[in-house]
Amino acid sequence: MHSAYIKLETIISMVINTLFCAVFAWFPFRGVEAVPLWGAQGLVVDLLPTTFMITFMTTVAETLLTRKRLGAGRLAAPGVSAPAWLGWLPVHWLLRALALGLVMTVLLVPAASLLLMALGIEWLPWANFFAFKLGYGAGLALVVTPLILQAAINDKP
Repeated sequence: MHSAYIKLETIISMVINTLFCAVFAWFPFRGVEAVPLWGAQGLVVDLLPTTFMITFMTTVAETLLTRKRLGAGRLAAPGVSAPAWLGWLPVHWLLRALALGLVMTVLLVPAASLLLMALGIEWLPWANFFAFKLGYGAGLALVVTPLILQAAINDKP
């Protein structure tokens, strides 16, 4: 049951976060011919708030919704305990969102930057930047949502 719940919520999260990325790529960057990798208006700088906010907002929403569903009996309590590696997460939803947002930003922005540099990308035409942002938002949701849900399912009431 939890596996189906995690899959469905992850898909929903991917759609929502892709839409958020579309909005936050469109408004600040519309009309720009190309987006550089570096600089104040660059992709790497843009990935900082993108990564933090997607992780933060997803953590808040999924943690609170899952706890509410567990409390209402619409989602069964887990039969086994959470993986030990999730034990570092704070229990409070706001602290959890801040912690995960910071960790994902510190891990993923440098990784994405290194990958783009390794590919020799110095700038992206606007359409490619827009596509990258949509893919990044969906991919980030795919990575973080199952972690968030596993932790929330295993939270003590």
